[in-house]
Amino acid sequence: MERSDCLKAAERFEEEGKIEEAISLLKECRESYPDFLVARLYLAKLMFKTGTWEEALQEVNFILSKSPNTLGALKLKGEILHSHGRLMEAKETYLRVIFLDPFDEEVSRRLQEINEELEKAVRQETIKEEVPFEFEETPSLSHEEPLQEQVAVQPASIPGKEEELKPEGESPEIPEEPFETESMALVLLKQGDVEGAEKIYRSLAAKNPPYREKLKTVRIIKKLYQLLEEFNVQGKSGRVSQ
Repeated sequence: MERSDCLKAAERFEEEGKIEEAISLLKECRESYPDFLVARLYLAKLMFKTGTWEEALQEVNFILSKSPNTLGALKLKGEILHSHGRLMEAKETYLRVIFLDPFDEEVSRRLQEINEELEKAVRQETIKEEVPFEFEETPSLSHEEPLQEQVAVQPASIPGKEEELKPEGESPEIPEEPFETESMALVLLKQGDVEGAEKIYRSLAAKNPPYREKLKTVRIIKKLYQLLEEFNVQGKSGRVSQ
């Protein structure tokens, strides 16, 4: 079967509601013409439509490995990632779309939705961090016990010993900076402070290796913002919500 015939036949199947038949046909076409990217993108769309999103994502990634600026593949990737809660990756993908097509209103709307979801997630995470432990019942004092027994006796200070307890030049320990959290990094991203977010993720990645992937994502976003500013994209399309 010729390449063009694959697409026509698959489209007929879809129109008739035979989605599985269309997918099977496009998979056969993929075997015969692995670099026929239009057919593979069509296949990815049908896979996503039927719920096999991981396979759809694999197809999209293959297309982008061959042709990184394929808008249809980028949009579909953003939609797949967004629908499965991978918000930062989806935002990164949609920013690439805006870079290539500043006037895409649909993608701008989706970016706004992602920003709102990230803001909500930050608020929820902040509430969790404000109450980091469970409150326990405070034991009540027994009425039978005299109050004097509850008072701890403080040792009297001994003249001449205070200097030994406080060596000269030694200062009390300063508590570790409490603001280097992922929640704070997300707040900074929302505010457009990508460098501040990058600094926090760099610190987190040094202590916890799984944060290295997120650090890579933040660096990509930083580069994209720099490119957008360079080409004055925001001035042409209206400001993209950050």
